[in-house]
Amino acid sequence: MRVQRLPADVVARLRQITPAILEQKLAVLAQWQLKDGTYAPVPPGPNFSKLSGVRRKDDGVQMGLRSNELSRLQRQLTALLKRIDRGDITTF
Repeated sequence: MRVQRLPADVVARLRQITPAILEQKLAVLAQWQLKDGTYAPVPPGPNFSKLSGVRRKDDGVQMGLRSNELSRLQRQLTALLKRIDRGDITTF
């Protein structure tokens, strides 16, 4: 972090983030389906593979975070909240 203070409302929102929320929001960011020779955007569906950021299955393509990236993000969030709880980063 390059700042020593964060808004209290932002910290409150960060505390609500769970691994399940990260998975739900970031595992599949976008998805396309091949239709008439062109990929068209479709609503994100279930993750084709947790091991790859760009995934293909049948006529579909997805982009999203890999499981190790989601885990790393959760660790970074946990570390940030610990710094806030210790007082290393204050709120306003």
